Amino acid sequence: MGKRCLPSYNKEIKSVTIGKRQAVLAVIAEHPDRRPQSTLAAQIGSADDARLARAVIEDLADRFGRPEAACSMLWCVPPQDVADFAAVTGGVGEIVGVLAPDPCARWNASAKAAFDRGFTHVALMGLDAPHVSNDVVYSALGQVDQYGLAFGAGDRGTIYLAAVNRPTDLFADVDFDGPDAATDLLVAASKRGLSCAPLVGNFSVRDAADLTRLAAYFSRHKVVESKNTQAVVAEIIASFKGEHDQSLADHKGRPHSAPSEASTEPHSEGRPHRTSSTER
Repeated sequence: MGKRCLPSYNKEIKSVTIGKRQAVLAVIAEHPDRRPQSTLAAQIGSADDARLARAVIEDLADRFGRPEAACSMLWCVPPQDVADFAAVTGGVGEIVGVLAPDPCARWNASAKAAFDRGFTHVALMGLDAPHVSNDVVYSALGQVDQYGLAFGAGDRGTIYLAAVNRPTDLFADVDFDGPDAATDLLVAASKRGLSCAPLVGNFSVRDAADLTRLAAYFSRHKVVESKNTQAVVAEIIASFKGEHDQSLADHKGRPHSAPSEASTEPHSEGRPHRTSSTER
């Protein structure tokens, strides 16, 4: 397959061409084994959270690391993750250490790292939207010249993707952990005189319930670009369903009794603790 380029338009609606040396997807990530605590990790366990992150990284590397991909890849990770992150990506894409105290600073610093490397069109995303298609990423990169900002909002006010074409402190005013991050971004863009190109609405994977939504999303599409993620999500959901069914089988029709030696053991790492009715 030949080289793929992104069609874009400037404010005079003159067609320009964006190549891989100009456009980049900057993925804000961490090594799967050193991810910070999150709602999702607390619900499914750190081991499954790491498995899911590893699958998402592998899929992104496969999708955007191919020669025919229309943009380059840049992994923006904490400095301590730089040394061994290539083992997760299979050596695909450039890796840069980004030191930042909070998500706002991290998004700004990741954008700056991309521009410092000579890219002129930068799309940023985390690991919480593995189902967002390649075409949506390319669309964001292609529209940014016309608007100054192209972004995708989740259905709970999250931001799953944002593209810019110049260094900015745009994300400094965004509360990424709050309920209105997308609104914050719109306000921040307006203050800086930027127009916005909203992308198709979607959702971000932030908790265990979102894994079910993600599995349903994959099942509705004939072509799934993130096959590793799809498989891992199915396995995680199946494991929890199996635990739930076994728990019902063990207790159905039985009177409450003193806990056995086995039941007094601490819950296994990588699984959330299930409280009994007497503990609640």
